[in-house]
Amino acid sequence: MKLHRILLSCCLTIAVLLVGVWVLPLEAEAFIYDTCGSNLTWSLDQHGVLTISGTGAMWDFADTVIAPWYYDRSDIKTVVIEDGVTGIGKQAFAYCKNLEDVSISNSVTAIGQEAFKECGNLQSITIPNGVTELNTSVFENCKNLQSITIPDSVTIIGGSAFSNCTSLQSITIPDSVTTIGESAFSNCTSLQSITIPDSVTTIGGSAFYCCTSLQSITIPSGVTTIGECAFRLCTNIKAITIPGGVTAIDREAFSKCRSLVSVAIPNSVEAIGEEAFCGCESLTEITIPEEIKILESRVFSDCDGLTKLVVPNNVITIKEEAFSGCDNLTSVNMGKKVVTIGESAFYNCGELKDITLSDSLQNIGNSAFGECLALEDVYYTGSQEKWEAIEIGENNDPLFAASLTVDHKMDDTSDAQKSDEDDFDEYDSNTENSGLLGWIATIVLVIVLVIITVLFILQKKKKKT
Repeated sequence: MKLHRILLSCCLTIAVLLVGVWVLPLEAEAFIYDTCGSNLTWSLDQHGVLTISGTGAMWDFADTVIAPWYYDRSDIKTVVIEDGVTGIGKQAFAYCKNLEDVSISNSVTAIGQEAFKECGNLQSITIPNGVTELNTSVFENCKNLQSITIPDSVTIIGGSAFSNCTSLQSITIPDSVTTIGESAFSNCTSLQSITIPDSVTTIGGSAFYCCTSLQSITIPSGVTTIGECAFRLCTNIKAITIPGGVTAIDREAFSKCRSLVSVAIPNSVEAIGEEAFCGCESLTEITIPEEIKILESRVFSDCDGLTKLVVPNNVITIKEEAFSGCDNLTSVNMGKKVVTIGESAFYNCGELKDITLSDSLQNIGNSAFGECLALEDVYYTGSQEKWEAIEIGENNDPLFAASLTVDHKMDDTSDAQKSDEDDFDEYDSNTENSGLLGWIATIVLVIVLVIITVLFILQKKKKKT
């Protein structure tokens, strides 16, 4: 029995030694000798100053390999990165909730993902010239960050880089930046102004989502696509300038911008996504680009300020709920090529009084005009026979209760204007011709009178002789 115990103890000892042989090398790089990079060391003094010294880049840290000061992170108040350090690792100072001041040497050219994430007491920081990218979530949830200096070397502001920086009031993006990533400034609720340079060509989805203090924005001329939810819930934004180079406005791009009064959508735009302007309740007027062929679901729904709508002649399909809940919409002109009006497209447009439909129309979906109880007149450009051939879905009672006018001539502003101009030109030409004929007649009359007078005088002289 005693021999068995001795053998068991020996086996356990050997097992522990083997585990140590395998585990220690894995842990040594992160925790032994106070190192944080191949040639970097760190020290944390009693005043909460963490100093990184040496040459080269820091290691990247994450959930499986944590920073060597991680368990002392609540004691860190100041970070000093000395000259010679070239890179700040991923999650290097993340969750240092008491960090107030950071000094980064100009030798640093790279800052890793989430490097300062959740540093709740950090108020300001200067990025050294030489850093080219502000990585993903680098300052995410730094809720007391009020100012940041971005150098001209930065070309990319990564996804969620400043997300939830709720104290950030203004920021200047340098001319070197070409890309603003997804959710880069989302939930920056104190952000009042931002200057986006012409160098920017990409604005990612949700880039300025819920920036509730932002009042105006000018999108640079180089941008071709406005990303999904890019300005959604920017509830104080009043005006937006969209440049002529934009070809697509993605879904919910300006959804719930409740103070938006006007937006000029250029004719370069070929696609507007679902709910792009949904809930823009102060929007009083929209001009839909001529190249749009499909008006997507809920694209302008709940735009209570709209009173009139002219659908361009190239639009073929109006999808479900596209204009539902536009409470003050009174008049709609569908355009000449609309084939399908989707379900609930104008549902609950309670003030809608007249609509003009073209003879291209083939389908009206269920409840397309449901609850449009003020509807009085329906003007249809086709015959009674063609009207009866349209497939009309259920719950469209207001459409049948209204007065129907068939063979209606659809107003076309450009044609009418052209006709007016032609009439004016014809009138002007006739007037000019009439004046010319009058002058000619007058001259001929004068000549005739002169000839008669001369002949009369000659005749009188002949009689005397």
